[in-house]
Amino acid sequence: MIAPERPVCVVYPVFESQANYSKDLIEFIPIKVPQSKRVFPRWYSFCKKVSRMLKESNVSYVFAMDLYSLLPSSLKKQKKQYKLFYDSREIYSALGTLHKNPIKQLILSIIERFLVNNVDEFIVSGSLDAEYLSKHFNTKKPFNVIMNVPFYRKIEKSNKIRETLNLADDVNIIIYQGMIFEGRGIKKIIESLQFLEKTVFCIFGEGHIDEVIYKTADKYNVRSKVFYMGIKTYDELLDWTSSADMGVVFIRPISFSYRLALPNKLFEYCMAGIPSLVTDLPAMKKIIDEYHIGKLISHKANSIEIADAIRQILENKDDYKINCEIASQKLCYDLQIDRILNMINIKRE
Repeated sequence: MIAPERPVCVVYPVFESQANYSKDLIEFIPIKVPQSKRVFPRWYSFCKKVSRMLKESNVSYVFAMDLYSLLPSSLKKQKKQYKLFYDSREIYSALGTLHKNPIKQLILSIIERFLVNNVDEFIVSGSLDAEYLSKHFNTKKPFNVIMNVPFYRKIEKSNKIRETLNLADDVNIIIYQGMIFEGRGIKKIIESLQFLEKTVFCIFGEGHIDEVIYKTADKYNVRSKVFYMGIKTYDELLDWTSSADMGVVFIRPISFSYRLALPNKLFEYCMAGIPSLVTDLPAMKKIIDEYHIGKLISHKANSIEIADAIRQILENKDDYKINCEIASQKLCYDLQIDRILNMINIKRE
C-alpha cells in the first residue's frame, strides 16, 4: 500500500526483491516482476500489483510514466477518482525497438489508443510530439511539454576520462551516453574513427555492448580508439561528460518515434559545456538552429563525412562552449518546475 505519510510515491519494477526506501518526502516502492525475457509476464505481474495498490490507496494524482504503467492506472481509474497524466515520452505506435516487428507494434498501438480514453492530460518532451499525438489519439485533451533537460549546474571542466584512460593532452575525446542499441549511430561513429587521428570514442550506458561496440571496432580495426566506460549514476555522469571534448546524438530515423527524438543526452552535453554532433531530425534541428550548441549532419552521412564534421566541431569547440554556457541557463529543468506544479494545482512559495 502507498505510504499515506508521504505526499509522493514512485512505483517501479525490479527483478529482485528490494525494500521500500524514502528520500525527503518521496516514498520509493519497488515491485518485483518475473525474470522473463518475454514482456507479457513482467507486464502482467506489475499491473496486477499496481492495481491492488491503487485500490487500497487514496491518491489524487497518478502519473503513468510509460505505456506499461498506463494499463493499471487507466483501468483502475474507472473505479477510483484521481487525475491521470500520461507521460508519453515515446511514440508507442512507432517504437524504434519494434521497427522490424509490425505485428507487436500494431498490438501496442491498439492497447494504447484504448487506454488513453481515461487519461486527463498528456505529458510530452517536445511540441512535435504533441502535434502528432493529438491527431493520433484524436483528442483535444491538454498536452504539457516538459523537456528532458537536467537541473542547472555550473560545471567545471573535469579531466576524469583523460586521467582514467591515461590519455595525452592532445587526444580528442568523443562521448556517447545512453542505451546502446541499433539506430543510435554508435557504429557510424566507430567507423569514422579510422579517418581521425588522436581521437578516441568513449561510450557510457548499457545494451548490446559486444555486438554494437566491440564487433564494430574490430571490423574497422579501431579497437584501441574505442572505450566502453560502463554505467554511471546520474549524479556523477555530468562530471564524466564535462571531461570530453564533444558528444554525439547520431540518431537514425528507423521509426517515427526516433524521427521525433529529443533525447536528454543532447541537453546533458550542453550542460557539461561540450558541443554535439546531431543528426538533422526535426526536433533536434530546431534546438541546434536556435541555440547553436552543435553541428547538424545528415542521418545518411557516410563515415568520411562524419569524420569531417567531427573535425569542424573540435576546431571550434571553444566557441561552442560559450554557446553551451548561455543555452544551459535556458535549457534546464529549473525553468519548468512552475509548469509542473501548476498541473497539480500547486504554486511555489
